Amino acid sequence: ECVRGVLKNKTILLVTHQVDFLHNVDIIM
Repeated sequence: ECVRGVLKNKTILLVTHQVDFLHNVDIIM
């Protein structure tokens, strides 16, 4: 249960980071 919570948080972090990255690429293009 605890491990699943950590994995979920990491996934959310990754997704948020990717969206942030794509947004920055959009500005650069």
